[in-house]
Amino acid sequence: MSMNIFSLPNHHRRGGTTAQDVRIAARFVFARPGWSATERQDVLNDPYLEITVSRAPGRKMLAWSLVRRDSGLLVQFVEEARPMGPYASMNEALLAVWEDAEQRSSQLEARPCLLLFGLDPTSAAEIQDLATITGFDPLLAPSADPETVLTPGLDLAGVVIDLQLPEFGGDGRAVIKRIRQSWARVPVLALTVHPHHAPEADLHGLGGPTQRERRPCNQDRVLQWLHGVYDLHGGERVGGTGRD
Repeated sequence: MSMNIFSLPNHHRRGGTTAQDVRIAARFVFARPGWSATERQDVLNDPYLEITVSRAPGRKMLAWSLVRRDSGLLVQFVEEARPMGPYASMNEALLAVWEDAEQRSSQLEARPCLLLFGLDPTSAAEIQDLATITGFDPLLAPSADPETVLTPGLDLAGVVIDLQLPEFGGDGRAVIKRIRQSWARVPVLALTVHPHHAPEADLHGLGGPTQRERRPCNQDRVLQWLHGVYDLHGGERVGGTGRD
């Protein structure tokens, strides 16, 4: 999964990180599965540390940048503009990262999962954004093998799949049948470039509920489908409640 390399504003630059910072961070992540620490350089070649947390294959990776400012350390979550700190030591900065990771992970893990399987990059990005807004935790399938993501206990609320699997190649209908061996009634939104009467867009024999959506997707229809799936799953939407 690619990461955004975060660059701190100019007025937050001073000194980067030290070799001792790197050693402390390495010891910190060593005892924590899924954690990693990497030395990076921003666009002006100023060094910083990147701390990442991977919760599961295909799931959203959390990342923070750590950089020295004068004698203190600033911590910044890559998706937010405001840094935390400054902290007097690397240990204090890493503790702040750990506390932030615990809070963010618990919020994400409480969300039902929406599996995105074999979508083209444009559709995947659009539907991932819509799913997150609706209240899902989008799960991007990393390969054409559904077994890589269909783990026991997965709170799978819905699936969005391209019948032609442009990202992997193959037949999306076979994947739908495999998924429904474990989640018999999971809602599926089946994307296709073909008109509904074409053999390549045929949904017969796939079970249900299954809805077809021709690409390029109509975002209003996709969002309506997402809301319906979320309410069916019994969740509470972001910014409000799903059902009373």
